[in-house]
Amino acid sequence: MSFLRRKTTPLVSIREIHPSLDTCKIKVNIMKLWRKYIKGTVSIEMVLIDDEGNRIHATVEGDDLVKSFENKLAEGESKIINTFKISSYNGDFRTSSHPFKISFYRTTYVDICEDFPTEVPEKYYRDFTDILSRNIDKNILIDIIGQIVSVGSLCELTAKGNPTKKIDIILRDTSGMHLPCTLWGDYATQIFEYSNKHKNSKVVCVFRFVCIKEYKGVVSVSNAFNSTQIMFDLQTPYVKRFISMLPTENLSDNNMPSTSSSVSLHDEFLGKKNVRKHIWEIIQSNEVGRCVTMATIDSVSKDCKWYYIVCKACDKTVQPYPYEDDKPPLFDCENCGDITDVDARYRLILHVSEGFDEQVKFLLFDILAQYLLQKTAFELAEEVAEEEPHVLPEALKNLIGKKLLFKINIGEDNLKSKNASYKVEKFTDKKDIIENFWTQSSDEETISHSSSTNNVCNSLQSSPSSQPLSYKRRYDYTSTSSQRHEKTSNKTMRIEKPALK
Repeated sequence: MSFLRRKTTPLVSIREIHPSLDTCKIKVNIMKLWRKYIKGTVSIEMVLIDDEGNRIHATVEGDDLVKSFENKLAEGESKIINTFKISSYNGDFRTSSHPFKISFYRTTYVDICEDFPTEVPEKYYRDFTDILSRNIDKNILIDIIGQIVSVGSLCELTAKGNPTKKIDIILRDTSGMHLPCTLWGDYATQIFEYSNKHKNSKVVCVFRFVCIKEYKGVVSVSNAFNSTQIMFDLQTPYVKRFISMLPTENLSDNNMPSTSSSVSLHDEFLGKKNVRKHIWEIIQSNEVGRCVTMATIDSVSKDCKWYYIVCKACDKTVQPYPYEDDKPPLFDCENCGDITDVDARYRLILHVSEGFDEQVKFLLFDILAQYLLQKTAFELAEEVAEEEPHVLPEALKNLIGKKLLFKINIGEDNLKSKNASYKVEKFTDKKDIIENFWTQSSDEETISHSSSTNNVCNSLQSSPSSQPLSYKRRYDYTSTSSQRHEKTSNKTMRIEKPALK
């Protein structure tokens, strides 16, 4: 009966774990541990990491097993775990991309591992570029590192019948790209308190096990219940290198995240792959796609409100009940029912032009508009009486006359109706970017025309007050373009403080 003979348990790495293994043991560090409660039962959930930097999810299920192992397992400790069940790992919000997870038996043996390295390779950080371009499986939790460049207010609200807190922040990476992040509960409080204490310094955070969200075309990240970790200003070689590579310009000169995949502000607007269009070309466009254009804000639309009301808990649009003098405002949320905790979000429509006859509408949703105005929609809405919706706050009035570079999306709605708003994906008012845009536009126009036209272009460029040739030509041929328009339009990680190296 050879199957009853005592066998030596092989030591394997996490990448080698597979259900075909009869028995095995692993040397790991418990990088994250929390308890999960479902329908009166409790389990211990863990993320284990080995000396190769690979991770696997582990669970101890059932009251009896939890009592048996709870004193043997602690976050941050290194263990040798011998004999366990290996099964498929599926579902949402997975802590690892490993196809399998491990579960403890009653016979599972746990011992202290005294020779586990203090640092291991780091393999799970994700670039903002990949996140914003939707190149990552949203079912798997990820790690990110970023500098906090904007902190919203700490909101107290009710979610699923329970009081909680929420905060919105903006992170940026070393290329200057921005990523929105929403945090709930204790994570929100943690960020709010730390940011307030360190207002005059760069706050760099390491986030582990966050989930990717997308709402109304805007990609963001958020904490995932109790599994997320937040670590501030870790003194590791990787974090120090990250801080040294951060952009040095003032935060007010940066822009909010776009929904496109870019690597820098320069490439976002001046990259060779960008399509550049005048306003009249945008109006006449018969293909969907993205383009970059320069325009001046002529006015803020008053045809509809520049903000809308959402449920604080789920961020869904809500509808108000008729107002009663002796009661607080009540709203209906399709997810949460009758609620009183609401917030405001921007839906800002700008009338823009190049200074000529053609004018179009550009639409900015909450995150972009908030960064443009440096105020939340709620703060701005508080400045205007509800019964006077057509009165604009001063911050909106001050937008009129501003010249910006916009990256916009030409959608199907725009092809069907020239009155439809074009969605703004990114903007900048940085002078050097705008000047380079003008210069490149002029250079491209020069190349495409005759030598006599080149002479005109050179003379125009030699005058500081002159506009680039492409814009001058547009002015000269306005009537021709209008006629055309009329015809066509109808690393490594420290184990005691998990981080990169």
